Amino acid sequence: MSRPRFSAGQKEALLQLHFNELKVGDGSTLPTSNLREVVANILDRNLNPNHFSASLHKLVAREYLTVEYNVDRKLHPSARVNEGVWALTILGRQYAETLYSARVRPIRRYSKTIN
Repeated sequence: MSRPRFSAGQKEALLQLHFNELKVGDGSTLPTSNLREVVANILDRNLNPNHFSASLHKLVAREYLTVEYNVDRKLHPSARVNEGVWALTILGRQYAETLYSARVRPIRRYSKTIN
């Protein structure tokens, strides 16, 4: 089976969750509003909240992310009540690591030598 295609927003969301895990530790979470803000700044465009949320739920369906809702602010103190709080799964972490290493890897460029 081929690997599914991801939008730029989905890729950036996976990367930002991965970077957050590297800073804070495994199992760290980010609320939807913070994640959307960071991804919008990186992509330099305004993201529709409903479309962004739907794309994250698509990643949940593909088992790259998990979502829990912040009931009574128990999961994340800065998130709003009942806001989605996102975390990477093992599959999502592997994909984010692969994506990051592919972005960092230098691009091979061949130049034709003239004799």
